[in-house]
Formats: sequence, C-alpha cells, structure tokens
Amino acid sequence: MSYSHKEIVEYLIELKNNNTPVTLHQFVIDKKEYIIKNTSLTDSRDIIEVWTTRFGRATKEVKVTMKQDRKKVDWSPILKGVLEKITHQAANVGDNNKTSGGDNNNDHSVLQIASQSQIPITSNAAISNPSSSQALGSSNPSSSRPSSNSNSQLSSSPSSSSSAASKTNSHLLDPPARALFLSKSLSFCSQKKWKLSSGRYVEDLVLKFGEELTHEHAAHSYIMCLDDSCWENVFSESELQEIIDEESRPLPSITKNIQDILDRFQQAADLICENNKYETDDQKLNGLMLNAMVDELLKIGLFDPRTHFEESWVISTINQLLSYYVNDSIAVMGNNFSELDLVTKFWCYFDRCFDDLRINTTRDRACMATTLRVNEERKVTGTDEIDNKKKSIRPDLLLVKDDVEYGCSEVGRSDNVIPTKKEIIETALHCPKTMKDILNRVASLVDYDEKIIQKLQFVCFHQTNRRMKLSLIDCPRGYICRVMESDEYEIPVQAKLFPAQVLPLIKLMLQAKGIVSETMQLLTRYQMSKKGEVGLRRQNQKEKKASTVVLPSSLNFTSNNLKRKRKIQD
Repeated sequence: MSYSHKEIVEYLIELKNNNTPVTLHQFVIDKKEYIIKNTSLTDSRDIIEVWTTRFGRATKEVKVTMKQDRKKVDWSPILKGVLEKITHQAANVGDNNKTSGGDNNNDHSVLQIASQSQIPITSNAAISNPSSSQALGSSNPSSSRPSSNSNSQLSSSPSSSSSAASKTNSHLLDPPARALFLSKSLSFCSQKKWKLSSGRYVEDLVLKFGEELTHEHAAHSYIMCLDDSCWENVFSESELQEIIDEESRPLPSITKNIQDILDRFQQAADLICENNKYETDDQKLNGLMLNAMVDELLKIGLFDPRTHFEESWVISTINQLLSYYVNDSIAVMGNNFSELDLVTKFWCYFDRCFDDLRINTTRDRACMATTLRVNEERKVTGTDEIDNKKKSIRPDLLLVKDDVEYGCSEVGRSDNVIPTKKEIIETALHCPKTMKDILNRVASLVDYDEKIIQKLQFVCFHQTNRRMKLSLIDCPRGYICRVMESDEYEIPVQAKLFPAQVLPLIKLMLQAKGIVSETMQLLTRYQMSKKGEVGLRRQNQKEKKASTVVLPSSLNFTSNNLKRKRKIQD
C-alpha cells in the first residue's frame, strides 16, 4: 500500500502492548505528520473516509477495539498541512519549469500538480456537511462519509439546514467548518485567480483573513462585502480601489419618460422649498408638500399599462404612497405592526415593478439555489444511508422566472437607529450567501463559462421597517464574489420629505430591475445559442475546462445549538 500501512499497525501494536485505549481522535493527534505526509490530493478531498477506513482496517488486523470516544476529531490541522504541502510542491514545479525555460509569468496551481500526477480532479469546490464531520472537500461533496468503524469517533449533529446558522447569528466555527473553508482553496487554479497590480492575489488574502477568524464571516464563503471596513486591514487603499473598479459598471439608466416624470415631481417640490424656506411649522410644510405632489400627480395623469408599463407603475406607486399621508396612516401605524404589515402596506407595490418581465415576485418560499447547495452532499456512498433532503431558509422575497432566481429580499420591522442583530446578520452574512447561491446556480446554467460569469449580477433588497437599500453581487474576476451596497432611502413619516426619499427609492427599484433584465438576457442568449455536442460529460470536460471557472459555493455551516422549527423532509 502506497501510504505505509505498516506504520499504523506498529502504532496500534504499541498501544495494545501498553494497554492504552485506541481512539481515532488520539491517532489523528499522535500521527499528524504521518497523515499529512501520506495524504494525496485525491485523499484530501475525502480525508475522513480515507483515514477512518485505513485506521479501521488496521484495528481489525491487530485485533484491537476502538474505545467509544465523545471527543470530536479536529481534521483542520491535517487539511491545512496537506494544503501547505501541495502548495510547496506547486512552487517547486514552477521553479523547475522556470529553470527549463517554461513560462515564468504564471504560478503553477494545485490542479497542475494533480494533472501531472494523473490525479482525476475537477475544479468544483468542495462541499460537505461540516456538522456531521463528513468529507472536508470534494467535487463530489458527499463521496466521503465516515465508515461504520468511525461512528463512535465522529460527533453527531442535528439534522438542521446548513443555511440556518447564517440566518440567525455569526456562529463559532467548529473544526469541520474551518477545514471545509480551507479545502475549497484546493480547487483554485493560479492562472485564474484575481491578481492585483501589486502582485498579490485576492483569493490568497481572503483565505488568510478567513483563517484568522473564529466565527463565521462572509469571507468563509469567499465573498467580499466591500462596505465592510474589515477589508481595510487586509488590502491597501489602492488595492481596495482596484477591487472596486474591476469591471465596474454604473447602475442601469432609466428611460427618458421616467426621468421626466420624476423631474416634474422634484420641480414641484423645489418650488415648495423655495417659497417656504423660512417656514418652521411642520404641519404646514407637510400639507403644502402633499398638495404639491397630488396636484402634479393629477396633471401627469394615468398611463396605459399595456404600452407604458413603467410609467404606469411609477404613477400608481406614487399615488398609493401619497394616499397614506392624507389620513396620516404611517404615523397612526406607530410601532404596532409586523413584517407582513410592512409588506402589504409598502413593499408589495415595489414588487410590481417586475411584472412586465414576467417575473414572479414570491414571498416566504425556499430559495431553490440555496436548497441545491445544502443538499449537494446527498449521494450513494456505499458506506452509509443516503441523507434526508434538507430544507433551506426562506428569504422574504425571491425574484423567479422559469424556476431560475434572480434576486432576493429580507424584511425587518425594527425602526431602531442602531441596527439590530437580525439586520446585521442578514445584511453582512445571510443575504450575501443567498445571492452567491443564486449566482452559482445561474453559472451552472451557462456551463460555468468564465466570460459570462464575469457579466452576471444579482440583487438583494434590504427592507428594514420603511427603509430600503440595494446590494449587488458579481464576480468580476477569479473566484471571489464582490458585494456592494447602495445608499439607504426611507418612506418618510412626514410628507415634506416625500420627494427627497421616495423619488430616489423608485429610481433605485427601476435600476435594480434593469440589472435583473440584463442578467436574464445573458442567460437567455446563452441558452438559445448553445450548440451542445452529444457525448459523455466526463469526456467533454477537459475541452471545456480552459474557458470555465467553478466558484466555491457558500459555506455549509450548522451550529449544534440550533433547533429547526420544521422537520427534515425525506
């Protein structure tokens, strides 16, 4: 056997002779360097199954029984050591190629080492269920399950959704989750990583940053939320600006007709402000502004939704919102409302902006892209039963067309100036992961075409009380997804603030709609022009690989402290 089976046997014989309990947990600690040395790239993707099988085979040969041990096996130091070993090998190959006159402009990736060793590896990132201590990284994520010999050595976990943790808190990273994060970088091809003009790679810096953290962060899903100040300590100012500017595109413009309508309302508001700039009576100012807005609305009139849908939507939305100020409905609401009240009172009217795209703006349903991610480890392993299907969390809104999602939303009811824990978690962790799930799903539908992936953009609406901001995710280069946020606007309590807040909010919704429309068109054009060659997928994979990139999926993470409200669905 290539991994020196004899050393495990000798280790067990020594324990047996000394009457020392035999546990997998202690074996991993005692023989760390041996395990690292004898773990190949292929082994590292199924490391738990590989070594529990090897250890179990050796215990049978020596005729010793493993002690029931409640301690969780920490595989992350092993995987980190394997990653360092393979990276070192890649550097040596690069040096050899440079000496022999090879291309010295590119680093050599782990994938190249694998190909030279004739190791069958795909570029798909590893996915496993960290809470059940399964595989630490594999392109076929569930290919590694602990063998029956290891059941007593591996900790059990609740059968909750892997995405639930990111919805409720930034939980402590357990060793399997940490190891899973590290394992995803094994699939990165150096030539496709995001190299900055400084010579540093974005992926390497995100990986190093994530290693230093103790609790889950968007970085563990290889996502950079650029409004997070943490990145100022990771990148230089010029590097951050380079990341922001890479393939940067302004938000889509709105049509001239829509801009003219918004300008008319703004001009009416400016006139009220100019004529009453010394007025201090809020009630009077509110009345004057409300009258000016309603008068302008009546002057503009209705539009035929069959021919001028967006103009009709703008007018009907403004009309509906203005009606709330007539009877002070917003002030009457006070704090006595639910998230559902906010949706039915305000946000459902903004949903209708997407109707002419034939998009279903559906609320309180599971995200298909996230459900696919948390179930990727389900397969026939031959070592255990097939996992039950896991349910994923339900975003408060999904933009869906033809079973493909293009955006999402989360709604909160808090009107506190200081963000609540829920708002922070949803903005900085849960929503970025959901958006990345959606991006990865569409990436699979375009066969991971690198050029198309770099053009894809997806949206998320953060609707807290009557406030809303937009976040946008894309992947302009390499394996890192980038998230940027818009300014936040609010449906105000006082009518005098209506033009300054609601008009930009309407424009922002139309710009988000433009992003969704552009992404839909990219997918449609690809699907219509696709010229599929009939053949076996694995045989065609090599030819396509040069022009494709498979992004690491969001971290599947489940806290043992979480309790699911719903049972697992078979």
